[in-house]
Amino acid sequence: MKALKVFGAIFLLVAVLSFNAASGQNVSVEPKHTIAVSATSTIYVEPDLATITFSVVNEAQTASKAMDENVKRMNAVISRLKQLGVEDKDLKTTNFNISLRYEQDNAMRKRVLIGYQMYQSLLVKIRNFQKIADIIDGALDAGVNQVSNLVFMVENPEDVQKQARIQAIEKAKVKAQELADKLGIQLGRVVGFNENSSGLRPFNARAGMEAAGASPQIESGENEIAITVMIIYEIE
Repeated sequence: MKALKVFGAIFLLVAVLSFNAASGQNVSVEPKHTIAVSATSTIYVEPDLATITFSVVNEAQTASKAMDENVKRMNAVISRLKQLGVEDKDLKTTNFNISLRYEQDNAMRKRVLIGYQMYQSLLVKIRNFQKIADIIDGALDAGVNQVSNLVFMVENPEDVQKQARIQAIEKAKVKAQELADKLGIQLGRVVGFNENSSGLRPFNARAGMEAAGASPQIESGENEIAITVMIIYEIE
């Protein structure tokens, strides 16, 4: 009988341990000490693409007249841009809006409809920076009356980002080893990694001009690509 009681106690103990292990309770695991290091690599690269927005804004007493005039002028702008070498794939309408114009009639104490305003914008990609001034002049001559958001960027930044990533990782590894040597510890395996990209920072020339004036002198500058990595090592 005593043997049965001992066997039963052992069985109960095994069952409890098995349940705790399965449920994640009371499982003692020696925590591993870690060390985390981070590093950033920044690369400056010349842009290979510019984008600019051309807009045609006009007013008329009727919606149809406002739209007809606007569309006619924008079509002339597009035709002129193509003559200057801009391809269809690099032209994109980004805004097409018509709104009502009111005027306050103090005598009648109400707003009176006086006409319509048509607003149409075209985003243009420019690949030959030598033609930027000519393209702006041509667009203005053809009917554009607002120019804005001249931005220089890298069209395909993946290769530069890869290079920045490799450099950041190497910097982090060197930094980790230097810290380990000073702290008198031994680095183990990598148990964590994180990457943060500040993204491509395009250079904005802040073009904003109305029709008129001399051709601007455009400087493309450089774009910044930055990658920050964090590596977590296990301490042996």
